[in-house]
Amino acid sequence: MLRPKQLLIKTDIINNIENRVLFNVPTGEGKTYIISKSAVDIINDGIAKNVIICVPINSLVKDMYNTITKDVFDFNSDDVSIAIGKDNYLSIKYIKDNYTALCDYIEKESLDNYVMYAKDLDTLYFSDFDNIIVYKDIINKDIVHELIVERDTKKNIERFDATIVISNYFYVLSKVLNNELDFSDTVFLFDEVHTIIDVAEAILEEQFSPFELGKSLKSLEIRLSELSNTSSLIQYMKTLRVKIAKSHNKFCSLSHVGMLVSDKHLVESFSKEINSILNASYSVKIIEQLNKIVSNKEIEPIILNPSLYALAIIKKGLILSGLNIADSKLSIYYSPSKGYPTLKRGSSNIEVLLKYKFWNKIERFAGLSATVSYQPVPFGREADYGYIRLGLYEKGKEHKVFAYDKTFDKTKINIFIPDDIPEKENIYNEQGKIIVDIKEVKYYRYVANFIYDNYENKNSVVICGGYAEATYLSDLFSKYYPDILTHCSSRSINTFAQIEKFKRTGGILFATRNYNTGINLEEKSMEKLFLLNFPYPIFTSLRWAYQRMKSKSYSHFNMNKEMLISLMQTLGRMQRTKYDVGDIYILDNKYFSMKHDFKKDIDNILEYYGVFKKVRVVADTAKGSSLIKRKKVNKESSSLLDSLLDGL
Repeated sequence: MLRPKQLLIKTDIINNIENRVLFNVPTGEGKTYIISKSAVDIINDGIAKNVIICVPINSLVKDMYNTITKDVFDFNSDDVSIAIGKDNYLSIKYIKDNYTALCDYIEKESLDNYVMYAKDLDTLYFSDFDNIIVYKDIINKDIVHELIVERDTKKNIERFDATIVISNYFYVLSKVLNNELDFSDTVFLFDEVHTIIDVAEAILEEQFSPFELGKSLKSLEIRLSELSNTSSLIQYMKTLRVKIAKSHNKFCSLSHVGMLVSDKHLVESFSKEINSILNASYSVKIIEQLNKIVSNKEIEPIILNPSLYALAIIKKGLILSGLNIADSKLSIYYSPSKGYPTLKRGSSNIEVLLKYKFWNKIERFAGLSATVSYQPVPFGREADYGYIRLGLYEKGKEHKVFAYDKTFDKTKINIFIPDDIPEKENIYNEQGKIIVDIKEVKYYRYVANFIYDNYENKNSVVICGGYAEATYLSDLFSKYYPDILTHCSSRSINTFAQIEKFKRTGGILFATRNYNTGINLEEKSMEKLFLLNFPYPIFTSLRWAYQRMKSKSYSHFNMNKEMLISLMQTLGRMQRTKYDVGDIYILDNKYFSMKHDFKKDIDNILEYYGVFKKVRVVADTAKGSSLIKRKKVNKESSSLLDSLLDGL
């Protein structure tokens, strides 16, 4: 049932779960099957009483459940459960009840398509919903979810006491951190274990979200309306919601704010305003009355739990907004996609928090990923780094990463870096706003010509740095080359939905950096991949901002390592099956100015994933041949594009 290499990996996992080790499993080896079979054998062989499988996204939870219970291993479904949290289910009833309101936020056609898709399904997940829905504005996503979330979820499938539990990182981390379950005879299997850092960052850092408070109060108002003598409390809560909404709307109206705001004056202003709201008389009344409710031993959980949640948010808001700005690491994280700010007190040592608050509570586990460290076959310091970045490093211990060679023939993948790439001018300021007219940047002239010359009527993905680049290049091709079918990533369309559309029609997809990982385009679905940038992390994110505050050299070192990891994830998209063939072009001239040792790390990666050719591009293809097989176009075609660019 499993291939020989899959059986080897499965055996290594079972033999080493006591050692708490990491496994570097190449893309395309079938980690879902390997982990599923490992879980089944651990139970059948009596190695542990329970297995908890942790995967990064909820759609994979459902896939793995089906693999274990019916598609492959036919394990008794009564002994397998899904546990992802009740907020991840939606109700078709609420969609129908709120249909008119939903059409204000969602493209009607996509909503109708989802209703047709869901009509015969018993269980509905938001992960599937968002893969089909097209939002008019992504900021409305939270509002839509609140309208249709399944409020009365009572599913036998959603439990944490089954023999095999399949869950997500957020839910598992929350359960372990809060000591909610007994894991004494449990083995954990982590799929894509590298993603735990992002989830830990969201959970472990202290934060206060005015939006989250408003949402929790609104939900609690609905519950309290069913009780007598709560009208005054409900009125106080409505007042607080209005005040909180006004405060964060005022902040969002500031045009100069970026994703991470550390400006002490702005942070202090927002913090003081929040503090004054949470200390106002109506807030004090809310706290007093909620404390009375939760102290009532006869109160039902349907009232108790949301009351405790709202109290916890208010108390965290009081603590953070009352901090001395000069002495704290308080900042404001602004989410452009969600449209609201969050007060955060961050830490540059998420790995340390993860070690002591999570890993030290787990006795047996295995962590799998295609990118455990910054090299495809890590050993020595490279292996150590894989453990350090996840908070698993133990001084004096030899840290081994089980690594496996690629199964697929890498000679089918050609990787090119042309040597005539112009320097790329930075078009963004620190707030992510465009400060340069893209039409005036020489680099984009080069890129447009290069893609056109090398497209060769093959399905191609162009990974751009942001929506501005993707939109500009897509519009350029749509306007002047209407015979070439183009797609462009959008904030309103889920990545999965965009990929499925591209699979059906082909052409050129101009995508943003979030398409670097997780996309599944096999065989002729993608035959050309163009990377406009080496995939460095977003420097404005909290993690990197805090690291820069601690040490610029430390931050620079880690960002380089994370770029190498992201590069491997990106290159792995090209070859997921033995039938995949294609060309990869890296159009970033930073390669030629990199230090020797760092460039050597990149070369090792490129040579692992394909046949790497440093290419000297001949300017006039009529005078000589190039290693890059260009389209047979006369000089007029390229000069035509140049003239069109000049005229924009």
